[in-house]
Amino acid sequence: MSQLRPKVNIDVKSDIALLAQTGVATTAFIGTSQWGPIDTVTTVNNLAEAITQFGDDISGETLTLIKGLDLYYRNVGGTAKIVRIADSDKTKSTLTLDAGSTSVVRVDGKYYGTYGDNIMVTVTANGLAKDVNITDGISTETYDNAGNGYLTNNALVTAINAGSNLVSSTSLDNTYLVDALSQTNLASGDDGEDGLVTSDYTDILDAELLLENFDILCVPGMTADAFQTAIMAKVNSRVIAEDKYSVYISGIAVDETIATASERTTTGQRFTLVAPNCDYTNRISDVSTVIDGSYLACAYAGLVATNWPAISPTHKILNVEGLSILESASTIYYNNGQQNQLLNSMITPITKIGTSIMPTRAVTRHTSTTEVYYEQNIVDIIHYVKYDILNLLTGFIGKPNLSRIRAVIAKNIDGYLEQYKLDEIINDFTATQVEEGTSTDTINVTMVIKPTFAVNFINVTLTISSLWGW
Repeated sequence: MSQLRPKVNIDVKSDIALLAQTGVATTAFIGTSQWGPIDTVTTVNNLAEAITQFGDDISGETLTLIKGLDLYYRNVGGTAKIVRIADSDKTKSTLTLDAGSTSVVRVDGKYYGTYGDNIMVTVTANGLAKDVNITDGISTETYDNAGNGYLTNNALVTAINAGSNLVSSTSLDNTYLVDALSQTNLASGDDGEDGLVTSDYTDILDAELLLENFDILCVPGMTADAFQTAIMAKVNSRVIAEDKYSVYISGIAVDETIATASERTTTGQRFTLVAPNCDYTNRISDVSTVIDGSYLACAYAGLVATNWPAISPTHKILNVEGLSILESASTIYYNNGQQNQLLNSMITPITKIGTSIMPTRAVTRHTSTTEVYYEQNIVDIIHYVKYDILNLLTGFIGKPNLSRIRAVIAKNIDGYLEQYKLDEIINDFTATQVEEGTSTDTINVTMVIKPTFAVNFINVTLTISSLWGW
């Protein structure tokens, strides 16, 4: 089928080879939690906002979002666009209020999940009327009709539904007013976290994140190679279908060996795989466990986001409690030979360098270690430049194809590139060429940039001499 929709096509060509010795990103997260909206994008800027929306992590190991976001924001991070997902077992906590032997009002948690079990309801007499108090132990809501109380269940339910951030309610019978009730918890919430399959995640990418602007994608708790391949297919299709650029950062399974990790088949310049695993102390139980590399990837993503796009995470301090290669043997750090093995397998090793935990070298899963797309920050820079220039050029679609317009386009692009140079995103560029294409409704733009490379190798010549000049 012919491409008839006007659009900007950007073809990146590289004549650079990598040979040894020769602004803040937005991150999308998909995962599980005990509270909060499901199957919709929620934007937060710090961990406290995330906890307000999705509840804290009481799960030990089963829930993923808060652990991932905690590690992300320990490394500063940036804006996060979060999608909570749940399976068909998800259930809202509930409490039925009675009048005598008749059930007259049902109170449900506002969201699906076990956090609703923390919510308590108290009904007190106010003359012939009733007041209701609702609390989760953090915030408290009082419904007393400006001190007059409520004389009908319908009026009470209407007030709760209009004002509550904790619950929704349903009037089951308006004949008899609800009885007084001492403080009682809602019960039987289910987080819907244990029956999810790969398609649940890929469907969410299509339904909720396809058109969102984000630079990095993290899916904490998911490390299977087949899963990563499915996610990468969606990341790449977003580029083709919607001109939306992002990278996917993930990790290896608990205790996964270098040999096994090296056999993984998910590849691509937009995919980064980190190793090994990390220690994590649960925020509520204070119990420390080893969690898989997808969580280490969240910490690493925070580092990438903070230095986006020009500064490589290579040899930057990563704030995690500790690392784990093989828990049973208490091995925690990769030695030099193991780091080189991982790098040759296009895996980013994280280990102790000097006195701090750092990425040895920030690389992608691009299939060649001698091409520019092997470097994490070069991919980020190219995405950054392409996104800006795409938005700039889209504004010229529909303009007359005149030399005057083409000159304006060239000057605009060079203005962007000059600012990138000042910001040290790129090292240099040549003047942009904008020419009329072979078709009269087409223009050809030629840009040449030299990205800012990270220093990976330092050659030192030390001369020992007996001549000291005295």
